[in-house]
Amino acid sequence: MSDPWSETSIVYMFQFRTTVSALLFIGLSSATVAPAAQSGHLYDQVVSALERWYYDKEFRAQELPKLAAEFRDRAHGSEDAKAERGVIKELLARIPSSHLALISLETYRRIGAELSSKAVPTIGLQLIKLDGHYHATWVYEGGPAELAGVKRGDEVLSLDGLPPGASPLLDWSTDDAALPDAEIHDVLVDEGGQVELKLLRAVDEELSVTIEVQPYCGAQAAEASVRIIERDGLRLGYVHFWYIPFDTPSALLERVLTEDFADCDGLVLDLRGRGGSGAEVMRLKTLLDPENGKWRRPLVALIDGATRSAKEVIALEIKQRKVGLVVGERTAGAVIPASFRKLSGGAVLMFPWMTIGKYTDQIEGKGVAPDVDVADHLAYTAGADPILVAGIERLVETCAIVAAAR
Repeated sequence: MSDPWSETSIVYMFQFRTTVSALLFIGLSSATVAPAAQSGHLYDQVVSALERWYYDKEFRAQELPKLAAEFRDRAHGSEDAKAERGVIKELLARIPSSHLALISLETYRRIGAELSSKAVPTIGLQLIKLDGHYHATWVYEGGPAELAGVKRGDEVLSLDGLPPGASPLLDWSTDDAALPDAEIHDVLVDEGGQVELKLLRAVDEELSVTIEVQPYCGAQAAEASVRIIERDGLRLGYVHFWYIPFDTPSALLERVLTEDFADCDGLVLDLRGRGGSGAEVMRLKTLLDPENGKWRRPLVALIDGATRSAKEVIALEIKQRKVGLVVGERTAGAVIPASFRKLSGGAVLMFPWMTIGKYTDQIEGKGVAPDVDVADHLAYTAGADPILVAGIERLVETCAIVAAAR
């Protein structure tokens, strides 16, 4: 039987094609964005792109024309660009696939920077909308927000004095239209600036922080996340990969496994966050191979509802190969490569353009179920992390079992 990690069909979980229909991140900053046109123009562009490039030819021919007709009048009658984008999101939500979203050009550039391990101006967090409230999530270790005192779960009451929903700093949401994701938004900032956040940490704990904008990225946060957790006489290594960029994760993991964590009893591999490079999946697999890799001790991988793409493949293989325990929430179920098309009005359509064989069959729309199910209660937790706590507990238990068996 062939090794599933070596299937040549995996190229990138995010695929960027050098065609007129999909832009490379390289040189994108100098691209000219077409101005927004009359209501319905953006909608027609989205439909045209899907008619031409959406991966499922049968759906394109039989279902898409009916869906496009259903929403066309509303889109053309939209009172403004935001309302038209709302109609487009409704259309995309009816198409059964992940990696379908209308994102801003700023988001597109930021994702490209993240996958290239390139630091860009940021406050080092994103906002997630839960029950009508915006909360801090993706608070990067060592990033500007963490240094300013922001904790995951804090409700963000205002950005520079305005409610987040009314703030020009709030970028468009990046959630997949057809998946049950909560809205996640980046905060738009300029280099050298600062943003004042008013936070609600608990019912009776309100505070304000000023965050200095700095160049930073997930790859730097992964470096900053590296630490040793001491528990019950054990030394447990921890590293968090927010993204799987094209080149840095395997180098970082090899270094910490052979140097920082050389005398550790167990490893916590945090896979919560977005996806990335399929090539790096294969390199990470090699490092974690219990027979020929760099790590042959107990391992716990952390996942949540935002874990997707390349990370879902890693989580699935850890489970199937019994390399370690997977702890947390069921993953997003988004394993189908995306392509991108720049549209008018600063919009970029993300859409699926191919499948990747068995991984798409096993994960797309289903996700990867954890071995140990732990819900993440984000709101008002003052930085508490139940998935990490549970992961550490299970790793300690596993280390004890391994020690007793020797």
